[in-house]
Amino acid sequence: MERAYPILVADIGGTNARFGLVHGKGESPTDIKKLAGDDYPSLHAALGSYLASIEPSKPHRGCIAVAGPVEPGKFILTNRTRWNTTLSSLKAAYRLDVLDVINDFQALAAALPSLAPDELWPIGKPTTGLPGGTLAVVGPGTGLGVGAAVKTGLSWQAIPGEGGHVELANPNPRARAAIDHVAKSLGRVSAERFLSGPGLELLHATLGKIDGVSREPLDAAAIQLSASGGNADALDTIAVFLTLLAGFAGDVGLMFGARGGVFLAGGVAAQLKKFIRPEIFRRDFENKGRLQPFMAAIPTFLIASETLALRGCAAHLDAMLEEEPRR
Repeated sequence: MERAYPILVADIGGTNARFGLVHGKGESPTDIKKLAGDDYPSLHAALGSYLASIEPSKPHRGCIAVAGPVEPGKFILTNRTRWNTTLSSLKAAYRLDVLDVINDFQALAAALPSLAPDELWPIGKPTTGLPGGTLAVVGPGTGLGVGAAVKTGLSWQAIPGEGGHVELANPNPRARAAIDHVAKSLGRVSAERFLSGPGLELLHATLGKIDGVSREPLDAAAIQLSASGGNADALDTIAVFLTLLAGFAGDVGLMFGARGGVFLAGGVAAQLKKFIRPEIFRRDFENKGRLQPFMAAIPTFLIASETLALRGCAAHLDAMLEEEPRR
């Protein structure tokens, strides 16, 4: 137990990798660094670079959150496959006593109960959920993640998932037209296909095709910049994107019975904050037919913290330490 700290925590996404250290139970991560994935050929290289930068601190245990499915001893980084490796090789290379891996949205879910009010931006009303009610998180970024935290007795249990790959549907005519258009070539349209950074780009092009107008290809950042300047096409794209996001977030709230709240995470959601009109978002979120009154009681929030997954990794390892037999 004396070798428990410091703990290495990491959040490996499709675009960036964040690393940090936790020096004691319940403490926030320090020495946080964000590395661009394209700058490193492998997870080994990125992790080695980080550990070299924080010497002489030597972590003895670690937890890595990854954007993809997790299996015993290995993981699949859906949007950065060349970084896939085994836990045993990482553990041996950096002489870690313990190394665990969890889905990135399991990490986010694990940290939801610890969120402070100043880390949240309420999207409309209500602004409080049912105490002890299930919490759900939805995050459009390089991909689309989903997770939840369920209260079991006095503790919280984080639940991972691959909800971003369920089929996408929406009652809004323009959103539905975009889904139908892409379905003609793909056959199946997952939620992640549109609700992600690359999805925003696809949606922009698709809406132009529906209108019979060739739109200039723009990446997600350019679409946001154009919308900020009042460009009608970019504003249209973001409005449809937010309609899809609100509807999908409502579906996730239904699936989990998330009476404690549904939380939006991920870089794309944060960047689109200024375009969110709470009354419209809530309308689309609650639009679930006979269950509209149920949905009306579920609060929605945008998470301001960029390091929440690191805190979730620390919470996960803290729970592991508590479960270890006393020596």
